[in-house]
Amino acid sequence: MSRHFWGNYEVYRIVTDPAYWGQGVFNWAIPAVPEHKLALITELGENYPLDGLELDFLSHWICFPVMGTTVERRREVTTDFIKKVRQMLDRTAGVGPRRTLYPGAPHDHDRQSPERQRDQALPARDGRAV
Repeated sequence: MSRHFWGNYEVYRIVTDPAYWGQGVFNWAIPAVPEHKLALITELGENYPLDGLELDFLSHWICFPVMGTTVERRREVTTDFIKKVRQMLDRTAGVGPRRTLYPGAPHDHDRQSPERQRDQALPARDGRAV
């Protein structure tokens, strides 16, 4: 995410106190947050010849306030975001092999604590590569 967006829009953070680094991340339950992230990634896809893209949901796994969202809602928002990134990569690709998208989800998804669960395995369940 852009430093400008983080520094100037505290309302989009889970907790506004920067001393709590792990809680100072963006709140993906607010639609403007994944929209901004998608806009940045779209700019990359449209202007650079990417072979692929890795979305790192492991380093900063807190994306939603645990008390304010359900597991189902977190899965819905995250899965929708990944689908939109996949669509953008396909739409902006030139001639050549399909761009790779790696969502960086935990391998043992079902054993994750509820606040970390997302449904990033969804595209694999219907037999399509992400």
